[in-house]
Amino acid sequence: MKKHLLAFALSTSLLGLAQEEVLFTIEGEPVTAEEFSYVYNKNKDVGRQIDPKTPREYLELYINFKLQVHEAEQLGMDTTTAFLREFRSYREQLARPYMTVKEVNEQILREAYNNMNWDVRASHIMIDLPTNALPEDTARVYNQLMTVREQILNGQRTFEEAARVMSSDTYSAQRDGDVGWFTAFNMVYPFEQAAYSLEAGEISKPVRTQFGYHLIKTTDRRYARGTIEVAHILAHVPEGSSEEQMAEAERTIREVYDSLQAGADFAAMARRYSDDRTSAQQGGVLPAFGMKEMLPAFEEVSFGLQENGEYSEPFRTKIGWHIVKRIHRQQMGTFDMMRDELTRKIQRDTRSNMGQTVFLNKLKRDYNFTEDSDNLLEVIDEMVEEMGDDEEWYEEFEGEDGAVYSFADQVITQEDIANFLKDVAERLNGSEDLRTAAYGTIQDFAKRRLMSYENDQLAEKYPEFRFLVQEYREGILLFDLKKERVWDRASSDSTGLVNFYEANKQNYSVGERYEYVRFSAASREVADNIMTELRNGSTSGSAILDQFNTESQLTVRMDTLKVGVGENEAIDAAANGEWKTFEADGRWIVPYVVRTIPAGIRPLNEIRGIVTSDYQKQLEADWIAELREKYDVDVNEGVMSSLEAEL
Repeated sequence: MKKHLLAFALSTSLLGLAQEEVLFTIEGEPVTAEEFSYVYNKNKDVGRQIDPKTPREYLELYINFKLQVHEAEQLGMDTTTAFLREFRSYREQLARPYMTVKEVNEQILREAYNNMNWDVRASHIMIDLPTNALPEDTARVYNQLMTVREQILNGQRTFEEAARVMSSDTYSAQRDGDVGWFTAFNMVYPFEQAAYSLEAGEISKPVRTQFGYHLIKTTDRRYARGTIEVAHILAHVPEGSSEEQMAEAERTIREVYDSLQAGADFAAMARRYSDDRTSAQQGGVLPAFGMKEMLPAFEEVSFGLQENGEYSEPFRTKIGWHIVKRIHRQQMGTFDMMRDELTRKIQRDTRSNMGQTVFLNKLKRDYNFTEDSDNLLEVIDEMVEEMGDDEEWYEEFEGEDGAVYSFADQVITQEDIANFLKDVAERLNGSEDLRTAAYGTIQDFAKRRLMSYENDQLAEKYPEFRFLVQEYREGILLFDLKKERVWDRASSDSTGLVNFYEANKQNYSVGERYEYVRFSAASREVADNIMTELRNGSTSGSAILDQFNTESQLTVRMDTLKVGVGENEAIDAAANGEWKTFEADGRWIVPYVVRTIPAGIRPLNEIRGIVTSDYQKQLEADWIAELREKYDVDVNEGVMSSLEAEL
């Protein structure tokens, strides 16, 4: 290796070393003190346990590593499709934690747990609105509901009357807007969040969900019911049943109830009479359930049972007649007990996106994100007006640099938007409301551009991310090249392996050893019986296995092993005919020495794995020597001395 020691006028006692200082170069490509410090500090705790290295020793190892990476780059291995695909996948995974607000995720967990401790009853008035509605439509619906809210608060109309007359949710409108009792995860997240934030009788301002805008009125709250496990017996009443069929179902369920009152076993009656054949096979037992998971009447009766074992009188739901028996009521656990369950529920819920939503809003503030609605709607309206008549409508915006979105040093122009709409025109065509669909698609496009811009800034903003990505990149490169130059060569070069073994035989000498059979028995009694067989002259391991494994192959296991003379007291005793059994990992061990192997060189076929590993090390050492001759490495000794003082 051509290695130059650069003498810079740097005091070795300088502690405030500028991290952008170059520590060494390989063919002019710099490796900074910051990078070396990061890698050394990251690995020194691990290394301290196994093979501690001083900064100077680690420098030599790191130069070797970077030489191998440089060689891979010179061979173009960082440009292959396979490498780029794998690296891109790793980088995406590494970037994810930086593209969200982690604190929000913890807050969401805590909020969900707190909400699950309460049940809430609420009413609402909803007006439909597409998710990506145009600003003018959004403002219209919002203002409409604000007017209604003012009328209710001023006593001009009641909440219930307004819900009946104007709510798009026709089901709850028939019930004065009442959606009943619910708990966390029963409703869409923005609705839940608003309802839980209100006092009983309080009315929210318009709340946006994917369905539209809502006025929400919380009417009551109570401690959470938790979950309950019940068994039931069903007399099914199919839809469209005659009066006679309905009467027959009721007669059946009441006869079952009378039998239960007379002392009949509930599970036996369920298996015999319940029309819910799935649960009948389990004695009528259903999976535990909570709020909003069963028919309302079934839920109310189930949670109304006060004691385990108590059963209800017959009652009717829309599917038939039931008798319900309470098995177990489960109240809420602690936050730590519930964390995993909450995490799983959040992952299936829209609130899982809250961390990214907060992050996106932060980016908009940080980068001064702006939207010019007039310029945007000009492009959308032109597309809506001309699509179908003029397929080249987008050409009108060629060269148009009017800004639609701007953030940081980025500008998305009218020309950019027109070209984007041209590319997605086929997907938009046929939309019920083309104008709204186009607006929503463009909003998503702008968000992706903003997130993509931030993704590109991560390496500059977060040094730990930059080094981690570099570590993965270089690790992939090095794996592929070492596989080719070292591992595969050592495995396939049988002649080279034999030659290496012959040249280094002295390294594989071994003292006198025992070859022994290790019987592992399921019990002390079996182990004692094995020793009896051995004392009686039995030397066939297979015969012993056949004798004791008549019922299970796990009763006795057998391995043939080797151990040095004097290294194991029990084996030494067995070699002298003093068989002893001892316990290990829940099994009883009986060792039987087959023969004594004289001291000598271990044959290659016995230690091929060890020799192959040593051969790989030799191949890599030879390769490193070649690279140190091939490439010019310059070390800045002044910077290194300062690092040694700091690390």
